[in-house]
Amino acid sequence: MSAHPATPLARAADLWSDEEHQKLDALVNKELGEYQRPPSSGDMVLLALLPLVAKHCAAGIIDLRCFEVENMMKYGADLVIEVHKALELGSYREIRKLAILRRPTAPSARTALTNLHDHRQLLERQKSFMNPFRGRATDGFYQYLTYNNELFCREERRYYGKFCSVVQSSGTGKSRLITELCNKDVLVLYMNIRDEMDAGFPPRDDFPARVLTENTTVTVEAYTARCCAFWIALFDTLKDDLTETFLESKCDATAAIRAWNKKMMMCNMRSPGRNAFFTKVKNHFVRFFILAKIASTDRKRKSVAEEAVDRRSDVSDDSSKEVFPPGWKVLQESYDSLLRNLPQFFVQDESRTHEPKLVLGLDEAHRLHCESSPCAAILCGTINKFSLHPLHRKDSIWVAFVSTSRVDFAPSQYMDPSLRIFRGRESLFPPYTDLGWDQFADRLMDITPSNAAKFNHIAHFGRPLWTSLKHAHSVDDILEVAAAKLSGGRNADPYDHKLALLAQRFGLQISLGHRESVAYAESAVANHMRVCVSGSLDNRASYPSEPMLSCAAAQALHAYPEFLNGCLQVLRGKVDNGMIDRGDHGELAGRLLWLLGKDFYVRSKEHSTHAFLLRDDGIYTWETAELKDCSMIPVVDFLRYVFGDQVWSKAGKKAKDLFAGARLNFSHWVSMDAQIGNPAHSKDRMGTPEWTLRHWCRSSAVQCCHNQTLIDKVIPIYFDDDSLNNSTDRVSHIYISDKATPSSNRSQLSYITRKGLAIDDMKSTLGLPYIAILLDMGMEKPAFSATLEQQCSSRLRTRSNAEVPSLRIYAAGMHAQTFPFLEKRNATLAILQDLVRPKLAPMDRPSAISLRNQVLYGRTHDKDYMEWERGQ
Repeated sequence: MSAHPATPLARAADLWSDEEHQKLDALVNKELGEYQRPPSSGDMVLLALLPLVAKHCAAGIIDLRCFEVENMMKYGADLVIEVHKALELGSYREIRKLAILRRPTAPSARTALTNLHDHRQLLERQKSFMNPFRGRATDGFYQYLTYNNELFCREERRYYGKFCSVVQSSGTGKSRLITELCNKDVLVLYMNIRDEMDAGFPPRDDFPARVLTENTTVTVEAYTARCCAFWIALFDTLKDDLTETFLESKCDATAAIRAWNKKMMMCNMRSPGRNAFFTKVKNHFVRFFILAKIASTDRKRKSVAEEAVDRRSDVSDDSSKEVFPPGWKVLQESYDSLLRNLPQFFVQDESRTHEPKLVLGLDEAHRLHCESSPCAAILCGTINKFSLHPLHRKDSIWVAFVSTSRVDFAPSQYMDPSLRIFRGRESLFPPYTDLGWDQFADRLMDITPSNAAKFNHIAHFGRPLWTSLKHAHSVDDILEVAAAKLSGGRNADPYDHKLALLAQRFGLQISLGHRESVAYAESAVANHMRVCVSGSLDNRASYPSEPMLSCAAAQALHAYPEFLNGCLQVLRGKVDNGMIDRGDHGELAGRLLWLLGKDFYVRSKEHSTHAFLLRDDGIYTWETAELKDCSMIPVVDFLRYVFGDQVWSKAGKKAKDLFAGARLNFSHWVSMDAQIGNPAHSKDRMGTPEWTLRHWCRSSAVQCCHNQTLIDKVIPIYFDDDSLNNSTDRVSHIYISDKATPSSNRSQLSYITRKGLAIDDMKSTLGLPYIAILLDMGMEKPAFSATLEQQCSSRLRTRSNAEVPSLRIYAAGMHAQTFPFLEKRNATLAILQDLVRPKLAPMDRPSAISLRNQVLYGRTHDKDYMEWERGQ
């Protein structure tokens, strides 16, 4: 390679943290260790190592064209030296930083996130907080706080303190939820304690953040005193500020609340009034803290024997033995003074006693949790002290911790021998998670089904984040932000990232009883946009239907083939260890098969240079851009792509003509908890035509519930036929039954009918054909058939005895002969086969099951349970 003129090696920005580099290095070294004879020549080193390093980088960052020999040879011996140096050190950090490996046309996820902090864009995002709030989440949170206050005042159950947590993934409106309480005439003090280097919005409030999150490696006693001083300064400043505002408002409490909230709210985050308030808090804090330090020097230190006694008695519930540091008494006095001197704000008639009067919101509260110091537990201990003030137990004053992490704010059983301040066994309030969904979604009547892929339509589904970025970012930037947030950022686990990309689209079912499920769910909510559905002990979380995020996940998965297969390998591992359910009928393999087939089809037909967009429009905008993974595609072409030419050669020209105008469109799966159809006893169900159209417009396909009869999946079909008037007149379905048994289930295909599924309300679409497919994925030998059948309708919906045509497809075996689009994708096919026919663990093999059954004598009539001779 030295014979070629050398081009200087340039370095690009380092996109990985130290921890990420270590993990990536370990993966590369593991694979290198599998080579029996490592390459020795310079050319072979480059050809072997560089693709290996790239393989374990984030999707979309590496330009695969750089691995062409002529491109690498341009850089001469310098590149060989760099590679050999990396091999000697076992560290490939410098290789990843090489500019020649970076994709020049695709901005990195980090760049997209950095753009969020541009000053102009921050101003635009600030404006979004001034727009009218959508949804009913504020009502729900208000009722939640009211109910919590009622519970706190009951004698039969002890609650630790008047604090709660608002937990949800990024972009769901947590910050806005807190500030919106001001529109219910609640006093709201919002404080953001994000990192100093994080220039996001809402901006950091410097004083609260410094007090609560910096220099936390001090003693427990010192941090406790600091927290006391913080609350004391806050309550004293609130008392002075609210008194002044009350007088300025001519002693009108409601007017004063609104005036004070307006001064302190988000749209005036950098207002002089807000800055002046925190300056006063700081002055109060410094003054008290100096006095507290002086007082602490006079405290008598305990002997070693006295400390030992403290340790033995620390779990006692006898509060008379508690010894408090400086500030406890002043804290309760300050709290009492605030409430007693401003009865206009805090004392109301009995019917409204428990309604929230003051909410102190601490956003980015996950920063209170670190391994080096129990900051959150100490801070909650100080809240406990003023919450339990004997004169103010009923006063509805709340601290709300806002975070993407369901972090632990539980009281500690043991904290420090000199501070018996936490006794444990008290109850905590479950996190509030109900922030709503689809706040900006267009009405169904305003959506044209043929324009379902339009960016301005898709971006309105799901969390409000996408709409809030509308005026601040380009279409490309918003999609890059979606991809970056789904990736989890700098410190995310690469395996969790890969699972997130699949879970968002393919409806992965997490086994709640598995040892890894809780940790994964918490990580996915905090780092990968998974949504917390329940704040109770079951810790339920999922990926709701969100086509914008599905498009981002699809693009990341298909950035290059090796990455997709790597994700599928991670999935297979989690299925094998029981964390993810494969389904009794092979439902997971079926979801992967159909949606990956659609992904591959779209990418084989569309060649837009823009990663997410359907086509190059020159100048595309929010209104004109279309997302390729939400685009409608012809049913005829798609079935030919999946099954090959055999589908229409066997079904015939008439069948092909019937579906000539049919289109399908799905970017993700959604799972049902109830059966489809319209049973007579269910009057509140949506009609099937509208149900189908809503799934179409959202680009979602349906995974049926476990007890659904006859089928496992439904994919909506839309007939692009102008002769049909209403959109609901143009819909039909593909019904899919999954089977994973080694024996044939072909006979069950004939039972898949609308009548059998209790779908009897599609009179307007009675003449439109549908498709029934049975996938016998467990069969070892491939088989295929496709026939067109004329089937009498279940009821006479028209004047004539109309017949409903149906295309019936039987496909056996998970083989390339059955699914030709997998012919050149051997790695993907192998994983799908494993998901259909799993390798049995030793405890699941027949011999092991027989041994277990011997212990369960009499449970059934089977010989395994009844013949005790089998134990000999």
